[in-house]
Amino acid sequence: MMGLGFAKTILSKSGYEMLKNEGFNIMKSKNLKKEILDLHEVTFPLLVSSENNRTLNLLDEEVFLNQRHNFRDTDDGRVPLDYDALLNDHYFNEIIRSCRGREMILNTKKEQTLQENNRVLQLIRDELKAKS
Repeated sequence: MMGLGFAKTILSKSGYEMLKNEGFNIMKSKNLKKEILDLHEVTFPLLVSSENNRTLNLLDEEVFLNQRHNFRDTDDGRVPLDYDALLNDHYFNEIIRSCRGREMILNTKKEQTLQENNRVLQLIRDELKAKS
């Protein structure tokens, strides 16, 4: 039985590792080098760290335990054992509110990371355009 699992970010580092191996000296712009380093060494790790936050993982455990005690699996998915009792269960409702808050925080971090990634990508495009 799974919790209210959220998709964790999977980052490919192969391009960055190749760039590090080739050397940043292939780039003229010192600012671009700094931006790429910051993106891969600060921004991406912060996102992954946020997703792996111990407090958030404890919330996953609470969701799992609650589901195990209050739901049953059917061919149509999970269904509450006692729907009315669950609606009035303040603890359950607080778990759901906490999950929603966590999802909103992580989605905001993911959106900010995506915007930062796109900004650095545009800097790379600009540098490539300037070289041609």
